[in-house]
Amino acid sequence: MIEPITGTTDACLRHFSSAAGLNHVGRDTPRAVYKPRNKICKLLKIGLSAGYDWFGKHVMPSGVNLLKLQYFLEQIGYTIVERENLSQAQRDLAILLALDVVSLDHVGQYTGVTRNTILRWSTGRIQPPDQKADLIKTFISLQETKMKEKQDSWRMTLQELNYIPVRVHTEGEKFAPTGGEHRDGHDGSLHGQQIYALAHLILAARSLAEQILSDTYSPDERENLRRQTQVGRSNALFELSNLLSRLCSERARREMSR
Repeated sequence: MIEPITGTTDACLRHFSSAAGLNHVGRDTPRAVYKPRNKICKLLKIGLSAGYDWFGKHVMPSGVNLLKLQYFLEQIGYTIVERENLSQAQRDLAILLALDVVSLDHVGQYTGVTRNTILRWSTGRIQPPDQKADLIKTFISLQETKMKEKQDSWRMTLQELNYIPVRVHTEGEKFAPTGGEHRDGHDGSLHGQQIYALAHLILAARSLAEQILSDTYSPDERENLRRQTQVGRSNALFELSNLLSRLCSERARREMSR
């Protein structure tokens, strides 16, 4: 089993490549190197030439591939110093991208920012503003199931490669949540999860509503929103406004329910 270290991405990559015996280049590379290296490439969804460059030549990747490498190293126990000060939202966003749960374009469409900005958030070069951070949290909450499935698949492959120990769950033991699902205040119950989801949807909706109410959007575009929320004779936009007003306090809930 590899004994991971704390260091930069480059230092951790070099340590792992050496400890795992993957830092061979040239025609004299042993056959035993190819199988695990190729399996890692398949897991990370990168080309074999990229894996050769990373683990054989220690060439550092960039963009989403850098996030994949960093996540891979962290999963086998390395502590990457560039990532120590990331917020949980930034860390989870990076994981979603590393696992190919979402694409940069997908995140960009949801948050209204460029691919470059998303990468700078994910790598910790800049912090997202509060409104965008709320959007990111909501976006992450909508992807948690897919993220956990991918994380479980990764874990199985890393166990097969003997990079992490196989965990045996005893009878009656509950599986621990992956990705910190309970870190933001809900207790894991159904009601707690629903309140957590609604709270972050409201935060995201507030940010989007402020944007659409600005002069950046035209009256015709806002009218289009009203048309798209029309359901038969009722309008979901107006109904949601009433429901949210009732949620503002227990007094409002009682009086507006009469």
